[in-house]
Amino acid sequence: MKKIATLSFCIFFLLTVLFGKEIKYPVDEIPSELTKNAKAIIRKNITHFTIQSTHNGKMEVTEAITIMNKSGLDYSVFVQGYNKFFQIRNIKGIYYDKLGNEIKKLKKDKLFDVPAISGYSLYEDNRVIFYDPEIDDFPFTVEYSYTIDFDGFLSYPSWHIYDDYDVSIQNKELSITVPSDTKFRQYYQNLDIKPKIIEKTNQVTYKWNVSDLPAINDEPFSPAIENFSPVLFLAPTDFKIGGNKGNMETWKNFGNWIYELNIDRNIIPEETKAKVIDLVKNAKTDMDKIEILYKYMQDKTRYVNVSVGIGGWQPFEAETVDRLSYGDCKALSNYMKSLLDIVGIKSYYTIVRAGSHATHILSEFPMNQFNHAILCVPLQKDTIWLECTNQRIPAGYIGDFTDDRDVLIIKNNNSELVHTKVYSVEENMQKRSIKFELNGNGEGIADIQTKYIGLGTEEVYSLIDEPHEDIKRYLYRNLKIPDFSIENFNYTVNRNIIAEINETIKVQVKNYSSVMGDRLIVPLNLMNKIDRIPKRVKDRKTDVVIRRSGCEIDSINFVIPEGYSIENVPEGTTITSKFGEYQTELNQNENTISYKRTLSMKKGEYEPEEYEEFRNFLLQISKADNAKFVLVKN
Repeated sequence: MKKIATLSFCIFFLLTVLFGKEIKYPVDEIPSELTKNAKAIIRKNITHFTIQSTHNGKMEVTEAITIMNKSGLDYSVFVQGYNKFFQIRNIKGIYYDKLGNEIKKLKKDKLFDVPAISGYSLYEDNRVIFYDPEIDDFPFTVEYSYTIDFDGFLSYPSWHIYDDYDVSIQNKELSITVPSDTKFRQYYQNLDIKPKIIEKTNQVTYKWNVSDLPAINDEPFSPAIENFSPVLFLAPTDFKIGGNKGNMETWKNFGNWIYELNIDRNIIPEETKAKVIDLVKNAKTDMDKIEILYKYMQDKTRYVNVSVGIGGWQPFEAETVDRLSYGDCKALSNYMKSLLDIVGIKSYYTIVRAGSHATHILSEFPMNQFNHAILCVPLQKDTIWLECTNQRIPAGYIGDFTDDRDVLIIKNNNSELVHTKVYSVEENMQKRSIKFELNGNGEGIADIQTKYIGLGTEEVYSLIDEPHEDIKRYLYRNLKIPDFSIENFNYTVNRNIIAEINETIKVQVKNYSSVMGDRLIVPLNLMNKIDRIPKRVKDRKTDVVIRRSGCEIDSINFVIPEGYSIENVPEGTTITSKFGEYQTELNQNENTISYKRTLSMKKGEYEPEEYEEFRNFLLQISKADNAKFVLVKN
């Protein structure tokens, strides 16, 4: 064994002497348990964070990542944001092949430096630096190092052990050095390691380390990895940014800081005040006033990101929005609040972590976890939420961008976390009615009327204002009809508090029925089949998550072609489980067959052991969705 080790060292030494370059990160040195089902392996990630005061510090990072296949390519790209409060410098990058030989170095003149929200920003300090090495000879390794200088803190970097599914960890290390008299807060989520503490004159260093952690594999219907994987969350107690001091030891304290940023930013010109009062003079209820002023705000303004200096957290004045007719989420929410103040309706500026797939905030650990602002309007019988950046949606509808999550309502010395609206099955629905006239050639004409309700409108809202040809292309890509051509389509919008959109489409369907001699074999489900069943998972590790409740109702009236009669129609099906319910009903007379399909799914998180039961539920539905009836020529 000693001879082998000596020989290996000699070969390594000889290669280094001959070629003058160090062999680093050869792939065959990675333990086999870390490569199993991994798209990337974190070979090392060493982060040292130094806090010098409440508003000064720096972070030094060195990381090496081996990219195993195409699905891990995102990890080869260097991406780092910055703004006036934290600047990035000393960016270096080296790239190695699978044997550990250096391929090339990052060229600084090839770094891209672009706005963080390109295309939607008018004024913005937030920018992103990125570099794509454009390597696809797998596996290969990237090594990056850089330094960030902080001039102001609102949050500290959290230490996520796992950044993503299917990424394993060979070595990760975090150290934090703080002045001896500086307090910072820690929260351990599913992480039981404690730091090594090193005390020196006037400063303390905390070190954490993990190594040789196999990848967590992505499984169908898994939760967001951040919601359950080990994370060390870090946050200041006292902070200072842009000259503004604050404390975030409690949600009330953090809310006070936001509240003070918003003081005296609600001034509306007298001319607009008079117009607002005139607009609502005939309104009978507060909800009527809200709807009128919300529509006024939508028609008058448009969303433009404005993020300069402390403007990342502070809205600009309502008077400015009124004059310029644009603003970001903070400015538009503050403007809507100011309009409601004029007519005596109390509302609260609210910050939220937005996104249809956003992870939940850590409610028990106050820190900055938000990226968006909305408005909360508490009425006597209900609470209304207003999304002020969308010109299409009705008042009181927030959709899946901010539904069902904890948010921070900003009040004077009384800010608190509350939960936004959870949409029920009835408020997330798709109702479809189809008249399908068949002919004896296996073809037919279908008149399709669909009502999208609540969350079911989300995708359609983004579509209806597009040019006619773009909508048509979208329909050809997304209608789940085997072979069809579109004759016409139309959309109408109902501005109810639960959004509704009506869609009418007429299509000619080809090759729908199978012709077998004198018989036509006709599928019952025209366009809403479950035809993809999630894969089997042996020894599942993660919970099964159904993010939202919802319901689909399809009613199809098949008109039988002349010269044919009904030979066989299957019976209806009922499938009931803890995950939802499925039912089909069939009725027939001489020249029609009516088919109704109802599928409802229940929001919830289920144990890993229940996955096979859930998969079997979908499998039964898929089987029922493929049912057919038979017509025979007279």
